[in-house]
Amino acid sequence: MQTPAQPDAAGSGSGRGGGSVSTERPHLGGAPQRTRRRGRWLLVGLLGVLGALALLYAAVFAYQFVETQLGPFAPLVAVLVLGLLVALVGPVVLVRERQPLEAAVRASGHWLWARLQTSGLPQRFAARFPRLARFVQGRVARTPTGLTLTLGLVAAGALAWTVLELAFEVVTGSPTVGDDHRVLNLVATLRTPSLDQLLYVVTFLGNAQTLVVLTAVAALIALLAGRPRDAVLLVLAVLAGTLFFELVKLVVHSASPAATPPSRPPCTEPSPIC
Repeated sequence: MQTPAQPDAAGSGSGRGGGSVSTERPHLGGAPQRTRRRGRWLLVGLLGVLGALALLYAAVFAYQFVETQLGPFAPLVAVLVLGLLVALVGPVVLVRERQPLEAAVRASGHWLWARLQTSGLPQRFAARFPRLARFVQGRVARTPTGLTLTLGLVAAGALAWTVLELAFEVVTGSPTVGDDHRVLNLVATLRTPSLDQLLYVVTFLGNAQTLVVLTAVAALIALLAGRPRDAVLLVLAVLAGTLFFELVKLVVHSASPAATPPSRPPCTEPSPIC
């Protein structure tokens, strides 16, 4: 005589069997899904390559057009335009993609530190040079006087080295002076009355009177906001920058281009330019 538990057991067995069949069906359909995903990635990669080629062709065409207009000044214009694009697009990318970039840098740092820990190099360095190891550890710590100060000193040192190197090359008459003359000739080539008026405004914004007024206003705003330290640092930074600029001018002795175009001498006899 069959008990009621037997059909239940059979049903549960069939349920297990049916469950195993249902788990195998997605596994069997995984290969076509991977194929479709791979096809989409290949299509995206192909479109990316085509877009890069189109941008490269547009850049070459633009450079050839500039070369027909400016001749030997085309490479200099290309470098200036590329630097301007980096200066404009770089901060925007850093602001908009700040979190992904920080995550990538943090992940790279963790990976590198894990590799160093695995190799045992930090332990051997700390055992051999304990005082130097503590100093380095303090310089890379995530504190205002640690990693922040270290990065600031590195950036300031790199900028100071660049300025001193350029000043030395200009004073000694290296090929850099030729690049300076090319820039001046390019400015003279592109010079127009409208551009002169615009640059006059820019020059006025950088004179001593404007600098003093802007510094005083910014310092006053900082004092009203209850940040006297920032006001003092702002004034000191402006004074240090002005002194450094005057020192560079005294050392280099590079004549600035004329603010107004030279006047043509009067014609005393018939000539093609009169």
